Amino acid sequence: MGYAWQPKEELQLALYLPVQYGAEPNAPSLQVLAPRARLNWSQPIDSALSGELALQLSPKKEFLSLRSGVKLLSDPLAVKFSLLYEDGLALQTDLAFAVNERWALAAHLRYRRNSLLTYELHHFSRGDRQLSLSYTHSLDGSIQSLGLKISF
Repeated sequence: MGYAWQPKEELQLALYLPVQYGAEPNAPSLQVLAPRARLNWSQPIDSALSGELALQLSPKKEFLSLRSGVKLLSDPLAVKFSLLYEDGLALQTDLAFAVNERWALAAHLRYRRNSLLTYELHHFSRGDRQLSLSYTHSLDGSIQSLGLKISF
């Protein structure tokens, strides 16, 4: 749950409150996590390439994320390469494919000691509403998660 706004074309700000549901065999749980803030800045280098810088933080001292990289847009593909600091340094690559103006598919690989691979399906409705379904798993099989994000 959250609110996002874009004061300038290259700058986006967001405040949100993540909710997490854990379906462990012994005790399912629903948790409201600490609020988070995100600041994204993107500067075009040319018509297809742009540089990006993102900062995400929470009042909890242990959550800080800093990402810097480049994004290449070539309709219908978007490719992103980033260096990420979040619980240590990682390399992240993202690939998104716009099926049409309402549907998109994406894959994200976060390469680190225990690498994570995420698959996403996005649906954009009229207006600014968006639905995202994601499945993430670690390459060693120790972590799996399903995600649902609704933006309006």
